[in-house]
Amino acid sequence: MSLLTSPQNPRLKALRALHARKGRLAAGAFLVETTKLLLEAQASGFPLDEVFATPEWLEAHPGLVAGPVTLVAERAFAAIATTETPDGVLAVAKLPGDRPLPPATGQACYVLADGLQDPGNVGTIVRTADAVAATAVLVGAGSADPFSPKVVRATMGSLFHLPVLGPRDLAPDVRSLQGSGVVVLATALGAERSIYETDLTRPVAWLVGNESAGLTAELRDMADEVVAIPMPGRAESLNAGIATAVCLFETLRQRAIPTNEPSRTPPRTR
Repeated sequence: MSLLTSPQNPRLKALRALHARKGRLAAGAFLVETTKLLLEAQASGFPLDEVFATPEWLEAHPGLVAGPVTLVAERAFAAIATTETPDGVLAVAKLPGDRPLPPATGQACYVLADGLQDPGNVGTIVRTADAVAATAVLVGAGSADPFSPKVVRATMGSLFHLPVLGPRDLAPDVRSLQGSGVVVLATALGAERSIYETDLTRPVAWLVGNESAGLTAELRDMADEVVAIPMPGRAESLNAGIATAVCLFETLRQRAIPTNEPSRTPPRTR
C-alpha cells in the first residue's frame, strides 16, 4: 500500500481545495473529518468517495472503514486537515446537489435558515432538526455553507441523518411549501400570538433569520403567521440556534410524537 508523504502531492492539494466553498462547488464534494463523523456517515449509508488516513490511525482502527484507504504520512495529513489536532482520518463525499424538497406530510416540519453566518448556529440547527425528526433543513443564500468543515463538525453527524439543502434562494421554497399546504411561520418580538398559542400540529415550516438583522423583509412578508417566543426576563433576544430549538421542541410537544418509533434510534435522555 503506497504512502503519500508530500503536502504538494496533487491528490492532497485537491483535498485542501475542499476547505473553501469555491473548491467544494468546483469538485462537487466536501470533507468528512474525524472518526466520529466517518462512522456516522457509514452508519447512515451516506456515500463516501475516498478515505484518507495516517498509518497510525489505520493500525488503531482495523476494519473500521468499509472500503479502501489511502495512507497519508502524519506531517502531510496535518496539511490537509481542518482541525488543530486531527485524529488521523478524513473522507471525501459528494455534495448532494440541488435536490427537490421532501414532500409535505401531516407531520412535516421544515426549517428555513436565512442569512445565518455563524457556522455553529447552522450546525446547531441541523442537529436540533435531526433531534426532533424534522423533514428537512433549507439553508438560504448568505448563510454559512452547511458543507463547510466547521458546519459539518458542528452537526455532530446529523448532517447525514436528514436532507440539508442549500445555500439557495429560499423564496421559491416558501411558495412551494405554501402550495403544498405547509404553514410558514416566522418569529418576532412583539407578535400578538405566542408559539404556545399557535397550532403546530399542522405541517409547518419555521423561518429563521440572521443573528443580528433577523429575517429579510421579503421572507417575513411571505410568512403566513408571525409568532413570538415569550421572554418574561430582561434579555433582548435569543441566539438563533436556541430560538429555533424552542420552536422545534414546542412543535414536537404539541404533536406528542412517540419517541420510540421503530425507524429511529431509541431516544437518550440527558
